[in-house]
Amino acid sequence: MKCIGNYAYWIKQEWLDYMTNIEGRSYPSNPKSELDTHSLAPMIRSGRSANSTICIFYDKENTGFNVEPIWSTSKHSEYWFVKLYPGMLQPLHQDELKFDQYGRRNLTHKKYWIPLMDYERGHVFIYEDTLITNYKKGDVYLYDNDQAFHCAGNMGYSTRYSLNLATWD
Repeated sequence: MKCIGNYAYWIKQEWLDYMTNIEGRSYPSNPKSELDTHSLAPMIRSGRSANSTICIFYDKENTGFNVEPIWSTSKHSEYWFVKLYPGMLQPLHQDELKFDQYGRRNLTHKKYWIPLMDYERGHVFIYEDTLITNYKKGDVYLYDNDQAFHCAGNMGYSTRYSLNLATWD
């Protein structure tokens, strides 16, 4: 994972205001269907309830925002904002892959993680075996591997906000 630049000027205050004032969708919202599609099975095997909220989720369906990454030339993108209240934890997982209309893995798929606030003690993001700290609002991190294991948590005192983007041709 590498930081490809800082785009703090691109982040809209309305995104943060929206997440601060409007509750998003609890994730998992439908644990039975999401067990297979988002690697929740290891969490369940570890003893955690499938009905535990691991994050608050915002995407185009529940915000209507048009979030287009200005650093990417890919034809398609999707986004999801994540809000973690103090005490929330996203267990180690891999995100879903993108496939083309023929069921082939899309090799142009790229994933990005963008913190929407400066690093605070207790705000955790781990990519593979690396704890990411000292990040700034708007730093754009590119995954080296779109199937990398990662996890996040908030053991701090304030709500943690981040943006995830996937792009592909």
